[in-house]
Amino acid sequence: MDQFNGEIAQVLRKNKITALTPIQALTAPYSKRKNNIVGISRTGTGKTLAYILPALHRLLKHKKRNYVLIIAPTKDLVVQIVALLKMFGPLGLRTASLTGQNEVSDSHFIVGTPGAVRKVIKNVKGIKVLVMDEVDKLFGKDYERDMTKILKSIGVLSIKAGAELEGRTDDERKTVKRKKGTESADNKENIARIKENCTTTKKSEVQMMLFTATYDETLVKQYLDVTSFEVLEVKDRNDKIVHHYVFTPYKHRIHHLYELCTNLSKCIIFVSRIFYTYLLSNLLKELNFNVCFINGRIPQKEKNAVIEGFKNNDYSILVTTDMLSRGIDIPAVDNIINFDLPVSRKEYIHRVGRTARMSANGRSFSVVTQYDLEKLQRIEQMIGGRMVEYGVDENRMDINRSKVEAAFEKVHKQSKMEMAEMDARTKRDS
Repeated sequence: MDQFNGEIAQVLRKNKITALTPIQALTAPYSKRKNNIVGISRTGTGKTLAYILPALHRLLKHKKRNYVLIIAPTKDLVVQIVALLKMFGPLGLRTASLTGQNEVSDSHFIVGTPGAVRKVIKNVKGIKVLVMDEVDKLFGKDYERDMTKILKSIGVLSIKAGAELEGRTDDERKTVKRKKGTESADNKENIARIKENCTTTKKSEVQMMLFTATYDETLVKQYLDVTSFEVLEVKDRNDKIVHHYVFTPYKHRIHHLYELCTNLSKCIIFVSRIFYTYLLSNLLKELNFNVCFINGRIPQKEKNAVIEGFKNNDYSILVTTDMLSRGIDIPAVDNIINFDLPVSRKEYIHRVGRTARMSANGRSFSVVTQYDLEKLQRIEQMIGGRMVEYGVDENRMDINRSKVEAAFEKVHKQSKMEMAEMDARTKRDS
């Protein structure tokens, strides 16, 4: 703790934080340096404090507004970051949370999603520290346009990135990550203009901190001059997670899910489709489980209430899309169930990172069908070992088969109606 201002150390001790995690120890010296860094560490290792602490140390020396900008891919992660920053409120720290609003208050820390930050970035002056949390997600195709505008406005977008990303037409944008092509003649004038307006990271006075569990340098190079970054990586494998798979024919997935939920304690179920959050939560409720669900279409206040309820053990099962796979800290989750395998093997790492956080143990159970064998092999390559088959009691599953199927028939139509109602409500309120 000696690397930080005495006031910071006092707040940490008051909140029973007496030692730094490995990633926090690696980033601590950068409270007194201005180098750009990439912090790489598995989920659940304290990456949020790993960037808050050095940024806060620098801030307390200057006490300037709009000093630190933190960009995160989801509103849920923004909420969590802001909650952690409140710990330092007694130091006079003011934080602006951009949850879709267009105004920036007179704050020291500004936290928001790419879309929210893009709306206000032209009015934000004086940024000295730029943090990009879950940077591999931020630099994915969903946020390409927002991130390009933000980085350009701050003055850290590399010349090459500005030309390649902004100089393309919309059709060319769609193929930028799949193949490298030659710019059309129509874009040459636009590219030249962008080159004049963009600066490189080397000329910028903004310290950049990128954090992720799964770093992709090739992706980051499309936006930033990576040669100006120091890579700080904690290379410990998370041996506290036992990775299981449950093999089943596709049509019998719900039967195996029921048996898993019957045998497990508190768990998070990840799904790849929004509809499944409605369907599986209704199915499990019908089968007398204490279950809740969230997805990206649910209003933020309702999502926050559900997450808090799950944290407080009001529910034993949470069904969610991948929106919850990154950054969100939910203590005491022993089990993760992948009802379907994610397309990206990196997303698997983020999903299972919701368990075995800090020093805890955890288990992951992936429901694997005849269509998932290639995905399974790719995931096993990434985790560096074979998954362990988890045997389900076939006799008991046969006994429960009719009960599960009856429940499924009852809730299937209801789930479609609920999703349609939520979609209509979202459109009405937007």
